Amino acid sequence: MAINVQAISAEINQNSAYFDKKIKELFFGPAPEDSLANYARMIPGVEKVYIGSSMFLDEISSPAIWEWREKGTVYIKPCVTPVHEVQVNVKLKADYLRSTYRSFDVDTTKEPKAQAFVTKVSDMIAKKSLRERELKMYGKGDYNPAGNTAMNSTDGLIKKMNAGVGVGGRMFKVPTPAITSSNAYDVIESFVNQIPVEVRDMVDIFCDPETFSDYMKLKRAEEGSNTNYNAKDVVIFPTNSTLKKLVCFSGVRTLFATIKDNIIIPYNTAGRFFSQAIDYDVKLFYDYSLGVGFEMNECVFVRVNSGEGVTAGFGADTAKIYESLAVA
Repeated sequence: MAINVQAISAEINQNSAYFDKKIKELFFGPAPEDSLANYARMIPGVEKVYIGSSMFLDEISSPAIWEWREKGTVYIKPCVTPVHEVQVNVKLKADYLRSTYRSFDVDTTKEPKAQAFVTKVSDMIAKKSLRERELKMYGKGDYNPAGNTAMNSTDGLIKKMNAGVGVGGRMFKVPTPAITSSNAYDVIESFVNQIPVEVRDMVDIFCDPETFSDYMKLKRAEEGSNTNYNAKDVVIFPTNSTLKKLVCFSGVRTLFATIKDNIIIPYNTAGRFFSQAIDYDVKLFYDYSLGVGFEMNECVFVRVNSGEGVTAGFGADTAKIYESLAVA
């Protein structure tokens, strides 16, 4: 006897509030340590764009002469992070479960609400979507509304950093040799030492998992076997900055730094989970909106290949923001 697809779909819709809650818990709840969301500031309720408040001051102190004299200047440049709509669409042939290893979830003698897979489907969808978000959207995403893959559903940090170090960008280029398995330790040490002293003790360093692994192996060879190699707290000597690996950069040699709480993830969960029955298929839908970016581009330091120049594209504002980078 076939499963009543319309009844299954109706039961899923009846439990949509439960499914919606489970998906939100996974999407926007606590994130694992290799997730970008673990280090980002989550900003709920953003519908289309989030505008960061980039603001810097030049020198404001002066000798006391007991009369008003203009000294400081406030530099303000908005930093816009688009929030794009994301769809989660899944097709389920409920009747086919009877011939798979999940057959124990199916009992055609029971009512749809008693079918085990009805209450499990949301967790399966959310967990799969969560990994797609990490591997395809946060790091390497390139939004394209005509696309049919998860990679096209946000503008990831790699795209943001490419623009940020380009013409008119507000991020800082930090030139080093290209990262390889044999020089990762030296490259990361050099990278950190070129970050302005004003913020060097305030930043976290982020890289891809392969670079992180190479750095740890070379660190042991360089500093000896008695060094503490707790991956949760990899301090880059002699600063207080720490090295973090992000799974969203898997497969791409990536190295950047920014001050704490500068990575942002604005989102909106206005959509809801629902299903539609068609023939033997139960089609499941969920939608939300999501963006990723930086609050202040001026506080992002991106590794580039040697020869591109630390402040290329940043112009005369460099010395106003970080005096240690001013040309003597």
